[in-house]
Amino acid sequence: MLFFILVQEPYELNKIDYQINFKSLEAKDIKAYEFSDSLEKIATAKEYYKIGEQDNVISLEVKEKSRNLNSEIAIKEGDYIYLKNNVNYEDLQTKFKTNKLDYKISTRSLSTDEKSSLIYNGSILFADGFKYYLDDKKLIVKKVDLCIEQ
Repeated sequence: MLFFILVQEPYELNKIDYQINFKSLEAKDIKAYEFSDSLEKIATAKEYYKIGEQDNVISLEVKEKSRNLNSEIAIKEGDYIYLKNNVNYEDLQTKFKTNKLDYKISTRSLSTDEKSSLIYNGSILFADGFKYYLDDKKLIVKKVDLCIEQ
């Protein structure tokens, strides 16, 4: 007489949380205005869409009285706005171009680790990255390649 005992470990199928994020909001050809006593800011974009908690903007341009900012892509997540592809910023004493720029909302600072060209107080700089504080106009530059005073 043959007697078999089969013992199998209990198992659980791999539980994978499949999450598909759809655009919950979408708009095209946007113009936004900010007023206090007068017109403070104009923002334009070709396209805006929201996926989950992430706001996405295509071809963003922001014009204020004393500064301008534009980029091909802007993504807002939490306390940051990530600007990508052909990013340009200009105020009364500073102008820079880079391919990627991070704006931290709480500190009102712009930063990048990408190669950038900057004009700051009349000097032309090429750097491997920088951090710029909008409120006090403080600039911290990483690895300056060239500095030409005009």
